[in-house]
Amino acid sequence: MYKDSIKAQFRLMISGISFKVSFMLVFGLSLISYILNIMTYQNTDISQMMSATALFMLNDTAPLFGYLEVMLPIIAVFPFVFSSLDDQEMNIYPYIFTRQSRKLYLYSKYIVSIIGGFIVLFIPLLINWLLCMVTFPINKNTFWGGYNELYYQATLVGDNWEILSRHSGLPFLKLYLFSPVLYSFFFIFIASLLSSAFSAISFAFSLVLRKHKILLLLPGFLIFTALRLLNAYIYSLNGRGIPYLNVNLFQYIQISGYTIGKSFLFFFLMILFFFFTSFLGVQFTLRRRSRRRNE
Repeated sequence: MYKDSIKAQFRLMISGISFKVSFMLVFGLSLISYILNIMTYQNTDISQMMSATALFMLNDTAPLFGYLEVMLPIIAVFPFVFSSLDDQEMNIYPYIFTRQSRKLYLYSKYIVSIIGGFIVLFIPLLINWLLCMVTFPINKNTFWGGYNELYYQATLVGDNWEILSRHSGLPFLKLYLFSPVLYSFFFIFIASLLSSAFSAISFAFSLVLRKHKILLLLPGFLIFTALRLLNAYIYSLNGRGIPYLNVNLFQYIQISGYTIGKSFLFFFLMILFFFFTSFLGVQFTLRRRSRRRNE
């Protein structure tokens, strides 16, 4: 029963204008980033080109990467979060609930919103990754310096920073040393997971903020902004001898040798927190409406 309902909601999502708009926004950004790389390295000797892994869109040195930070809270909301509000506006609830329970309906939409938030980022980033891998050489040219340079090695292990932190150096360093290609692919999953978490929390808010769709854009922006400001404050405490912990979630999806303090335990705990609280929001909505029917 759940399987059929999820399939139906998924088909509804991918046929909707909101999903198509958010998908095309990220796809357009990834395509333009790739084209700018092509223009930058045209007529350049292949030995002088940067490695494909360094030109991938999630590198903090990649063209247009900063735009993704602005777009992500919106992208996470668009795929399917408005769906239940659209059903309410079209007054099709009486028809829907003759065919399935409210619980099945809400859980199916919740699951599909998570899936939508994931794939709307995953597929365009995967396309950008594939285009970079087949177009540019996979060599040892990076923006962190040559493989044999001391600065490059210091960047990997975090020795070129004087900031006090328990988390220095490149995250998942063993994976990077094994294969920079797999490392960049892994970050597609990391970024998509963050997008799906924000989609989940936005869906939970959509069950409460049912009159004004525009307000559903606020939770993601407010969370991002609050964590960015908190991150700046924590960084300022470093002068007092307090170890720095990076709490800016967007920086966790960057492939960067220039950020420090990243604890992926913190990142994954925050992802779990978003999923857990959004699930509780769905549960709360079901119980509240059940009590109303019983009164």
